[in-house]
Amino acid sequence: MFGMLSGEPDVDAVNAYAAAGAAQHGAYAFLVTRPEWPGTELERRLREGGFRGLKPYPTMVTGKAEGDVSIFDFLPREHMDVAQTVGLPIILHLPRPGRLADPRNLAELHEICATFPNLKLVVAHIGRAYCLPNAEKGLPQLRDCPGLYYDFAAAANEQVFELALREVGPRRLIFGSDIPYVAFRARRYCEGDNYVNVVRFASFSDAHLRVASPQERDSITFYVYEQIAAMRRAAERVGLSRTDVEDMFRNNALRLLHA
Repeated sequence: MFGMLSGEPDVDAVNAYAAAGAAQHGAYAFLVTRPEWPGTELERRLREGGFRGLKPYPTMVTGKAEGDVSIFDFLPREHMDVAQTVGLPIILHLPRPGRLADPRNLAELHEICATFPNLKLVVAHIGRAYCLPNAEKGLPQLRDCPGLYYDFAAAANEQVFELALREVGPRRLIFGSDIPYVAFRARRYCEGDNYVNVVRFASFSDAHLRVASPQERDSITFYVYEQIAAMRRAAERVGLSRTDVEDMFRNNALRLLHA
């Protein structure tokens, strides 16, 4: 577990809350980081808070437009060196609108894999490749980076899942619910590389949202179920074993946390 950031976040309060909750419930807390921390400060915070991983955010970068942010701007090499040395995983949200399909992101991920071969880096949401076109641009290019893992939190496209299973395999995929964001009723479909969430009701509208008709409204279940069901269909098509499925939904995460 780790803190959510919004507005002007109080990172110390967010981390203290996550650490306390993890200790209370026997969970694992990840440290939300600031890119300006030196390596010694990062090590101290990890040690004193009992954190089991790092959670940098692109939004921690100031003075740059969203489309200009580099991975190294919010995840400095010094932080990656610390994480590799102490053996802790990092959950990485990719910057820039193209995410996994962005050529600069792909180049930087390759650089990270070459520079930090023992780093355990988890790309969140399969790089936000929620639709197949973006997944096809990114996943095949990263198959030779064995230190890269992918969580499929908030993703629910069985074609993307099937591609991920074939390109990187079940030992590098990790289930995540993305709760509280997915604690709503919805189903998702794609129009090209744009995902659309079909919801029962909405108080706003954007390019990723459509309100269901009265006829289909009652058939919409919880989005997290749609996510799990999509992975089940992909796993059946690829022919995964029970052990493969258990790896994705439990064992892979435990191996990263306890290695």
